[in-house]
Amino acid sequence: QRKKAMFTLYRRELVDVPDVTFVETNVEETSPWFMDLLVPDPPALQAHLKAHGIGSRPFYPPMHTQAPYHLPGNFPVTEDVSRHGLWLPSASFLDDATIQHICAEIRAFFTP
Repeated sequence: QRKKAMFTLYRRELVDVPDVTFVETNVEETSPWFMDLLVPDPPALQAHLKAHGIGSRPFYPPMHTQAPYHLPGNFPVTEDVSRHGLWLPSASFLDDATIQHICAEIRAFFTP
């Protein structure tokens, strides 16, 4: 329940930020384990968050590029998602005020 509430809060707090997209997640059907964002420049946002004491992680590299698979071919959707993905703090003990602070820093990053 907490993970669902966290995801819903992140989404609600960032709904007005046009450069932020969430990976489609139906919280009625699943509990989001990570808080997945898609943004134009994840390394820049990650650096901004880090400068404000907030951790985040880039998405994993595309599956087809990993050693066990090395699949030939073009996978543009997978590559695009991997290139633009950033995981936000998602520990279940985070309180709403902390999530709101994280979201405020994300809004500040995207505000000219």
